[in-house]
Amino acid sequence: MARIEELADSSPSRMYQKIVDLIPSSWQYPDITCVRITVNGQEFKTANFKKSRWRQSKDILLRGSVIGVVDICYLKKKPEADEGPFLKEERDLIDAIAGRLGMINKHRLSSDRVQSLAKFPSENPFPVMRIKKDGKILYANEASNSLLFDWGRAVGQLVPNYLRKLTAKTFRSKKVTRDILIKHEKRTLSFSAVPILDAGYVNFYGLDVTENKKRENRLELLSEAVESVSYGIQLTDLKGNFIYTNAASLKLTGYTKKEYLGMSADQISPDSDETSNVIIPTVMKTGQWDGESIVKCKDGSLVPIWLTISIAKDTDGKPMALVSTAKDIADFFSRSRPWGDDFCPLPEECSFFLS
Repeated sequence: MARIEELADSSPSRMYQKIVDLIPSSWQYPDITCVRITVNGQEFKTANFKKSRWRQSKDILLRGSVIGVVDICYLKKKPEADEGPFLKEERDLIDAIAGRLGMINKHRLSSDRVQSLAKFPSENPFPVMRIKKDGKILYANEASNSLLFDWGRAVGQLVPNYLRKLTAKTFRSKKVTRDILIKHEKRTLSFSAVPILDAGYVNFYGLDVTENKKRENRLELLSEAVESVSYGIQLTDLKGNFIYTNAASLKLTGYTKKEYLGMSADQISPDSDETSNVIIPTVMKTGQWDGESIVKCKDGSLVPIWLTISIAKDTDGKPMALVSTAKDIADFFSRSRPWGDDFCPLPEECSFFLS
């Protein structure tokens, strides 16, 4: 059995052939003993193998299924013993050999599966790590090397304290933890932590989200700029329904954001015909419209504005939304026109279209 253990790491063909050649010396009549092992559709036997009426057999099992058999035969008749001409000890030995071969096959199958599963992490261009629930690094693919170097860590050592706490928390929660951001070499890596409860570790799968974070930062900066300007900025879909508005628009009209985003441009325009028949066709034809208009506020008051509307297009050049700016020009009218606020020279049909 010790020799079988030594052969377990050999190639399957070499291992099985060596085993059949070794077995005869362990039986009481080695000169007339022949052996055959049939496993996984392959046959390995001694040079003198021949079926005979004096035979011992034992199935090789893998997870309850028969994958092969060990046959040991005597080529000549011998005196009766415990099992025909065979000793009880020989029965115990063939049972042990078949059992050990089953275990070797189970180990090889598991090893093959592990190697197969390991191919993806090893070939992944982004970091993949396996961290024990106590924080010890069990595995790290090549893409993780620079990160480990940055931490001053190696496989078999503990991850930094913050990641150790996160690993333990993820394992206790029994849920996937997403969007774990780690800064590394001017890059931003986003990790998902997946607890493998029965194995006692957490798998960390990383992605480089540097460009995404840059875009998000630019969008945040743009959003802050849009919210800080003193004039209204709005977005509508192509049907005129509001999908965004900044704080200045809310201040101008008196609506809450929830109210505003549940409305269409027609609802704050004194004359929807102007919107439908003049402004929208002009915007869709030329890409822009600008001029004096009027907005109807929540309290029913009318405020003169300077309105500019343009089309926002996708990467294929197709219209996807309308963008508008609205500047309150009531102060301009009161300062520059002696007739005062009660008189508005804009024609009644002027309307306010926010897009």
